[in-house]
Parts: sequence; structure tokens; C-alpha cells
Amino acid sequence: MDYLQISQKSVPLQCVFHSIRFKVNKGWSKALLLFLCLYVTFYIFIWKIYNKAVSLQQNRKTNDEPNITIT
Repeated sequence: MDYLQISQKSVPLQCVFHSIRFKVNKGWSKALLLFLCLYVTFYIFIWKIYNKAVSLQQNRKTNDEPNITIT
């Protein structure tokens, strides 16, 4: 208990809140970066699936149309 009383230093409250805010902001920036990477990856994945579905649908339309040739 004596050791704790000897080692205590006074720290301005502003410094304490600044360090807490810095740590929180640093954590949020990493989380935001991770979220954006996942979001972009998911968006690209969905875009590829959508384009593939559209191209398959267009191929079906062209194959379903009867070929009429007049000679």
C-alpha cells in the first residue's frame, strides 16, 4: 500500500481523456477499415453474380428466339 502512495503522480484530466479518445479513435479506424474492406469485397462478389445472371438471361433470350430465314 505504501508503494502505491509513493508512485502516484498527478496527471491533468485533459491528458487522461485525450489518451482515451486517441485509443478509441485508433480502434475505430481499424474497425472501419476492416468493415470497408469486407463491404467492398461483398459488393464485388454480388456485382459478379449479378453480371453473370444478366449475361445468362441475355443468352437465353437470344437462344429462345426462333431463327426465321427467308430464302
